[in-house]
Amino acid sequence: MSFYDLSAKTNKGETLDFSTLKGKVVLIVNTASKCGFTPSTMGWRRFTKNTRIRV
Repeated sequence: MSFYDLSAKTNKGETLDFSTLKGKVVLIVNTASKCGFTPSTMGWRRFTKNTRIRV
């Protein structure tokens, strides 16, 4: 099994097959909101705002 065999639910409830990402740059970020590391997501938010990445 590889990354491309997996899938995940989007924030809209749709299934995203990772096989559709072949040939693209993929950055995976753990954004768990119910753990002690939640404040660290502020850096991620600044990064996406400053680089205009759509997530």
